[in-house]
Amino acid sequence: GREVIDRFQLILEIFAMRASSPEAKLQVEYARLSYELPRIREQVREALAVEQPGLMGGGEYEVNVYFDMIKRKLASLRRKLAAIAKDREQRRKVRWRRGFKLVSIAGYTNSGKSTLLNALTSGRAEVDDMYFTTLMPRTRAIRSSGKILLTDTVGFIDGLPPWLVEAFKATLEEVYTSDLVLLMLDASDTIPELMRKFRVSREILSGHGVRVLTVLNKMDLLAPEELRRRAEIIGEAAGEVVPVSALKGTNLNILVEKIRNSI
Repeated sequence: GREVIDRFQLILEIFAMRASSPEAKLQVEYARLSYELPRIREQVREALAVEQPGLMGGGEYEVNVYFDMIKRKLASLRRKLAAIAKDREQRRKVRWRRGFKLVSIAGYTNSGKSTLLNALTSGRAEVDDMYFTTLMPRTRAIRSSGKILLTDTVGFIDGLPPWLVEAFKATLEEVYTSDLVLLMLDASDTIPELMRKFRVSREILSGHGVRVLTVLNKMDLLAPEELRRRAEIIGEAAGEVVPVSALKGTNLNILVEKIRNSI
C-alpha cells in the first residue's frame, strides 16, 4: 500500500529537499527530530506497558536508547542554533551601528518575496513557483538606497507548531528585529484566501512590535477593478496597502519611497 504522511511530515520533506546551506540543514534536522520525539516517547510508554514487571525486554531497551540519542542530538543542535542566532544578532548590531536600516520581506509562502528581493537589489535569490524556495534569510542593499538592507525570509504557513517555530527561530528573528516588515500578499488569490493568509501572517508577526507595510504583489494578474476591490478589503484591516508587480516592476518606485518614509 501507499505510505500515508501527515501535513507536517510533508512540510519537513519539502524543507529537507530545499535546504542547501549548513544552517538550513541544521534547522531542518532540529525540526525533524523535534517532530519525532513525542512519537518515540509514546513507543517507550507502550513498551513499558507490555513488558513483564522486573524484566527489561529488548524492545523497551532499544526504544529507550533511541529516545536518549534523539534528546542528546537535539541538545547539540540547540547549542549550534543558539550560536547561529548570536552570530546573526552581532551582524545586525554592526549594521545598525554603521547606519543601515533593516527591512524584511515576510508573508505566506509563494507570495513572491524572492522576486521582490531580486527586483529591488542586485540579489540573485532562487525564484521558483514552489513552496519554501527560501529557507535561509538573504540580505542585500536596495539599489537606489544603499543604506537600506532588504532581507528575504522563509515563508509563513498557518498552524505552525511550536517545535517548527523553535527550529527556525534564528531565521524568524531577522523579521522580528527589523526596522520595517514588508508583508507580501498574493493578489491573485481569491478574496477569502487572501484574507486568511493576511490573518495568518499578522498573527505570526503580532506581539513583536514590528512596523508593517502591506504589499499586494502580482497586480499584473488582475483586472483593475479586481485589484481595487482586493486593495480596499485588505486596506480596511491593514491600513496602507501598496499594490505592485515584483515580476514586471510595476509600482516598485512607489514602494521604495514608502519604505524610505516608513523608516
